Amino acid sequence: MSKLLFASTAALCAFLLVTGAAAQCTKDTDCKRDRVCQNGQCVDPEPAPAPAPAPAPAPAPAPGYGAPPPASGYGAPTPAPAPPPAAPVGPRPPIKPFQKGYGEISFAMSFHTWGAQKAEIEDLDDFDPEFAIDGKVFAGTRLAGYGAISENFHLGAYFGARAGEGESEADNDDAEQMAGLYGEGDSDVMIWGLGAALKFGSQLGERVWFGGGIDIGLHFYKIEEWEDDDYDDDTYFGVEVFPRLCIDILLVDTGNFRLALPISVGAMVSPYSVATPVEEDPEVKTTMWHVSPAATVGVALGS
Repeated sequence: MSKLLFASTAALCAFLLVTGAAAQCTKDTDCKRDRVCQNGQCVDPEPAPAPAPAPAPAPAPAPGYGAPPPASGYGAPTPAPAPPPAAPVGPRPPIKPFQKGYGEISFAMSFHTWGAQKAEIEDLDDFDPEFAIDGKVFAGTRLAGYGAISENFHLGAYFGARAGEGESEADNDDAEQMAGLYGEGDSDVMIWGLGAALKFGSQLGERVWFGGGIDIGLHFYKIEEWEDDDYDDDTYFGVEVFPRLCIDILLVDTGNFRLALPISVGAMVSPYSVATPVEEDPEVKTTMWHVSPAATVGVALGS
């Protein structure tokens, strides 16, 4: 019995000795520094897990139906100014002919003249001298101003002046007899004309206005310095017509200002003109007609 009690006591002591040697602590305060008691052992504490990152803020909804009103008030961000609207892109407006009024200044030239002069002498019904007249190159200036009734019709006035040399030849026996008295040959000629001017046409392509024109007016046709010094100068007063084809090349169109190059080709015609009788021969009446191919080129300015 005593042996059994001794053995039990010895086993209990051995168990306590082993468990006491294995257990260093029973609570955290039994450990030094910041170690903690875990399963009877003092160990370093496990590091705290890193905090999870905060979620990114959701983007603000675009303004529109159902969207909350934007923040306002002190501290609210100032919205950026909206960009200006882009200029509309479209085709360039077409170039147009003169819309209101314009003026022309042109160089005018006639290249040859066909015509005739006929003298009528009072109390000599059977004496009718006729002369063929032949003009050379006549050069000068033509000025005109137009108002645009529409894009197709332009109405205005003109003034023209040309000068050159001409000659006459007897065309019948009576003229031969008269030439024997007064002579015949070369002469200097001056021509002035003024009257109404009309142009009509339409735009052909982007920069070309094509049509026709006509001048109708009065002219003064002066013949002077005949080879025979005894021959008196004659001044004819009559009708002048200038029908022609017209081309205006539009060079500049700013809307309010236009510049064009007008060109025309036609014929200057005087169907009838009569010389003013001189004091020495009041009974002599001389009439004339003539036709001259002609052309003009110049500049036109207006709007």
